[in-house]
Amino acid sequence: MNTFKIGTLNVNGARDARKRALVFDTAKRKRIDVLFLQETDSDCGIEVDWEKEWEGQVLLSHNTTLSGGVGLLFSRGFTPSSLEVKHVVRGRCLMVKACLQNHSLVFINIYAPTNDRNHAEPHPASQHCLRQLAYSHGLVDVWRRMYADSRQYTKQWWDRGKVEIQLLCQQYTLNATQDTRRSIKDLEMEIVELEVIGSSTGDQGCIETLQSKKMALASLLDSQVQGALVRSRIQDLTEMDAPSSFFFGLKKCTEPDNPFTVIEHRAGTRRARPDKEAGSGVLFLSVRE
Repeated sequence: MNTFKIGTLNVNGARDARKRALVFDTAKRKRIDVLFLQETDSDCGIEVDWEKEWEGQVLLSHNTTLSGGVGLLFSRGFTPSSLEVKHVVRGRCLMVKACLQNHSLVFINIYAPTNDRNHAEPHPASQHCLRQLAYSHGLVDVWRRMYADSRQYTKQWWDRGKVEIQLLCQQYTLNATQDTRRSIKDLEMEIVELEVIGSSTGDQGCIETLQSKKMALASLLDSQVQGALVRSRIQDLTEMDAPSSFFFGLKKCTEPDNPFTVIEHRAGTRRARPDKEAGSGVLFLSVRE
């Protein structure tokens, strides 16, 4: 094996068998040879399940079932002749030395604590130690080597990724809506044609096709209605406690704003205060445009 593929993933807890199955399936589809996992929340009791489910070698370093935990997974095709495992910091730092085809490889998987972040980043002392470690062991920052001129980091990538996901979902919804509208329009036209043919010929096959088309159209319309109901309920939930600009936009009415400004009596006289004439016999109201 001249080359091999490495992947890394923070699984945010992997005690659930379905979640592990998804991770393992993704790694196999992407043909990952060595997979670094962080925050596995594993313990000795569940390690046997990992070994049964993963088609290869599993090396785990446990912290607690609620936090921490790191692991290295070797694929079935990645078979070192020897392994030396060292738990540098249990559940936080796992080091594995492997011999593969006369090459010595060292894998270090680190999941640093996150409860001490009250300082400027990068942390000067940590940055100094990391640089010393990289220099003394001849380590290479793969990301920086590949993207030397980029200033993009993980958080920036994720922020951009969320925007791209949102745009993708919006575009997918738009396309799906357009497809549904086209399908409804096509079904309506087919139904009209079938009704004309069926009424004129009385063909039983045509009538059966007409019924199936009507059922398909009803199903599409029902799906649209259900979607509209769900969206309206979600909107109600999100806006039911929100202040309404309508109420905040209201102002105290004054007399000139009242459209009913003139009242005409039986005698033909007019007065400009209709609120004072509640006891009078009102015949006509003149509404100001």
